[in-house]
Amino acid sequence: MRRYSSTRSSGRRGASQQRVTTSAAIQTATRASDHLTERLASIEQLVQAQQARIAEQELELTRLRTALAAPDTTAAFDATSAKPKNAGMQTSRRALLMAGGTVAAIAAFEVATSHAPVAQAHGANASNAGKAALGGVAWQTGTVSADEETLVKPSSAGYPSNDMLQVQLGTGTIYQAVPLKAAITAYDTTTNNIGVYATSSTGYGLYGVTNSGNGATGAGLSGTANTGVGVAGMSAAGIAVSGNSTTGLGGSFTGGQAPIALGLSGSAGAPTTGSHVGGEVFGDVNGELWVCVASGSPGSWTKVAHLAPGATSGGAITYLSKPIRLLDTRSGATAAHTPGSPYLANTTHTISVAGLTFQGVQVPATCAGAIGNLTVLGLTGQGNWVTLTPAGAGFSGTSNINFVGGQLDSNFYNVGLTGGSLDVIMGVGTNNTGGNANIILDLYAVIS
Repeated sequence: MRRYSSTRSSGRRGASQQRVTTSAAIQTATRASDHLTERLASIEQLVQAQQARIAEQELELTRLRTALAAPDTTAAFDATSAKPKNAGMQTSRRALLMAGGTVAAIAAFEVATSHAPVAQAHGANASNAGKAALGGVAWQTGTVSADEETLVKPSSAGYPSNDMLQVQLGTGTIYQAVPLKAAITAYDTTTNNIGVYATSSTGYGLYGVTNSGNGATGAGLSGTANTGVGVAGMSAAGIAVSGNSTTGLGGSFTGGQAPIALGLSGSAGAPTTGSHVGGEVFGDVNGELWVCVASGSPGSWTKVAHLAPGATSGGAITYLSKPIRLLDTRSGATAAHTPGSPYLANTTHTISVAGLTFQGVQVPATCAGAIGNLTVLGLTGQGNWVTLTPAGAGFSGTSNINFVGGQLDSNFYNVGLTGGSLDVIMGVGTNNTGGNANIILDLYAVIS
């Protein structure tokens, strides 16, 4: 009987424990269900909020496309800050940045909720989704005043990407990527389009400044083209392209076909109308180059010398405003050089030509030759001769004139200069023992 009673008691305890376990399980399941219900409600609210935000952004993008497609003729230019004041374009630019930030945020939400893979911008990853590609700098979102600048900068000077802001036209291969870090890069990967295009009503369409450096590392404005034009500029009345450097080069051009091409005028000769400044270079219809040497209307112009077809050396002839007497050895004579006594046989005399001024006539300081007339008044001796050579060249067996005592003779001369000077060499014939003569040199042109 005792064994029977013990068995019934154990059965009652087992049934009671089973009821307790079942009740706990029901409570746990209830709490889990309530949690899931709350989670689903929260996610549903978040999805509805994001859908509303997406709808707002779609409306904003539609408005921006309309604004960008319409021509803007109200642009003004602030000369004090060199910044265009165009509220419409500024607002559009900032709104596009805002839209970019929102799209990135939506992508991040989709990753968090659906765990589906999503394409990310250059430099982005799962940890910085919704941020700019440059060093993880967050996009600025919300309302932005059109009068405030939009600042895009990396978190440090050692940001990994070459470009802070890259704009690309087309989806093709970039012809030549920037080799150095750049604040803004623009690439055209299509055919016959433009990487960067800028216009200005009264200021600069595109303006570049560099503090120091040479070549590509110090270029204020640099352009590269495969088969087209590296840098092109158009202006209605001002300067299309301007370059300036304090200690370096204002502009540098290279090209397989030609470094630079000048547009030629429709008429021959230098400009005859308009205001011009010194340093302007002008090409006429014949391809002749002219340089403005003095500002004015139309200014003073000098033709650039060039060689005739087939010639290998030489320069342009510059005529003096009037002929001058370069040398006169007679006593009491008036000339640029007046030794006061005749030249003796077998002597050499150096006469400076370049840069001298005589009787109001300025001889160019850069000249390579002299043109004029040589006169000899033979005093004594038989079989004397005179030759003119570049200074220091020496006698080569040729003469400009031959004479005898008591004879007056003259001849044209065209002689080169060394260091702006020439030599007058007085010689005697084989059977002559000496003699002297007065020499006169007249100068009426030089060769540049």
